[in-house]
Amino acid sequence: MRACESMVYSGSTTVGGQPLLSPQPVLDALTQLDTMLKKLEQVIMDVIKDVENKKKVCKYSAYKCIHA
Repeated sequence: MRACESMVYSGSTTVGGQPLLSPQPVLDALTQLDTMLKKLEQVIMDVIKDVENKKKVCKYSAYKCIHA
């Protein structure tokens, strides 16, 4: 862990010293990031589905106007 802290914080200085990288906060952050990415993926999939449905409607409407 000390080697990781040295690499991450090399050359940086703070009033209280270098913050420690404790495994639990890192794990919590990774879990939170994973959750956010899953939600983002679902939102993107919903947008794609909506766009595809709108394309179908537009295509059907154009076909209907031509063959009316």
